[in-house]
Amino acid sequence: MSVGALAGSGAARSRSQVVETCMSDHSDRFLRIGRVLERTGLSRSTLYRKVEAGAFPKQIALSERCVGWRESAVEEWMRNPKFYSVGDAG
Repeated sequence: MSVGALAGSGAARSRSQVVETCMSDHSDRFLRIGRVLERTGLSRSTLYRKVEAGAFPKQIALSERCVGWRESAVEEWMRNPKFYSVGDAG
């Protein structure tokens, strides 16, 4: 649905409110390693061991020397860390 269609839907919202709503519904931030470790309480070695075993979401290459994790994937893992499996995600 376009911003124009949402704005013209009869609701008394400004264009910026419509754009903000659209972005918040579909945004998924990338978390860098420090933030992931902070949120999960895992050590760096345990995190990478879990990634390798398929028990934690895989990192995504953001550039040649930079990786991150989708915030939604980390949150999904945090809901059930003991039984999480990469095959169950998504």
